[in-house]
Amino acid sequence: MKKHVNGILKVLVALSVIGCSSVVKNIESTNEKDCENKKGYWYKDKCWDYTSKSIPVTYIDTYVAKSLKEIKDLSLKFNGKEIPFDNQEAIFAEGETVLIFSSFKNKGKEEMLVSTLNFNSIGKSSFKVPVKYYDQNILPLLEQEKSTEEILSHVIAEGTLKGSTKEVNGKAKIDLSGTLDGGNISYDFSYSFLEDLISMGTTTFEVKGDEAYLNGELGLKTYTQMKNLVKDHPEVKTIVLGIVPGSVNDLINVHTGRILRENKLNTKALKNSFIASGGVDLFLAGVNRTVEKGAQIGVHSWCCYEDKTARELPKDFPAHESLIDYSNYCLGKEYGEKFYFYTLEAAPFDNVHFMTEKELKEYHVATKIID
Repeated sequence: MKKHVNGILKVLVALSVIGCSSVVKNIESTNEKDCENKKGYWYKDKCWDYTSKSIPVTYIDTYVAKSLKEIKDLSLKFNGKEIPFDNQEAIFAEGETVLIFSSFKNKGKEEMLVSTLNFNSIGKSSFKVPVKYYDQNILPLLEQEKSTEEILSHVIAEGTLKGSTKEVNGKAKIDLSGTLDGGNISYDFSYSFLEDLISMGTTTFEVKGDEAYLNGELGLKTYTQMKNLVKDHPEVKTIVLGIVPGSVNDLINVHTGRILRENKLNTKALKNSFIASGGVDLFLAGVNRTVEKGAQIGVHSWCCYEDKTARELPKDFPAHESLIDYSNYCLGKEYGEKFYFYTLEAAPFDNVHFMTEKELKEYHVATKIID
């Protein structure tokens, strides 16, 4: 599991540092108004050359709804005919690879394209993406842990499509096009997916009595699921985090945590739980936070602002602001900022430190530890 988490972290790092190379610097200014006039960012009594990417509370619902609609509105061209996607889902693999599962109806039958994207390629003017075309949706087969041989028996065609990346409304859009070889038949495809697809997450909630069991990588989907949960299941008092290895969008994750706290929900980690990175951030949002002995609670630094890891940034640099504010919101000022900077030193961005029982108590991450 630790190796898998590191793979996710590397993918997120690749997303963060594409096309970036700069230095952290101040703008000479003595007050906030003057700083704003110079198009700077005022933080900790200094004017910084910085643009905040935080999403305001007043805009978060609009942002999420717009992102989900943009993903839903995507379609593909199959042998020149435009067909809507039934669904697109991103699943992180090992290393710097993510698999994009795109399902669609062809003559009434559900079929699927699986694109293997390596994040080292993004940012190049063109690149190649291996793609397999299946005669059915293979996600249920993967969930049933069917053999590789059985899954591959459903391949209709395969090959590499030409890929390119461009920016649309401030977000990355990846276009793929080309021909897949099916032996006696060739298939022409042209389709796209958006950066937000990678930010969707893979979470599921299962309600059992007054508890909701959460598993998967946190993202856009989780925010919507949490809002629906508190609306549709007022009986739920506790979110039980199972395998939650991280978040694919920290800007969204802090708002998911805010919903959890505003609704006065508790959080719980079981003895076999694995919670890391953004999963720990969400755990902090619980009013009461119970940890069973044996649970793995993993923290680390983050990467990157431009080409610098969080450890390399000055402590008064505004890129820390959002997560400091969130930590203070969850833990109070006595523990919040202290905990945040502890995570930066606990492990580098591409590794994980599992908190000891002493640390869980010291930083008030757990309000109760039980056998």
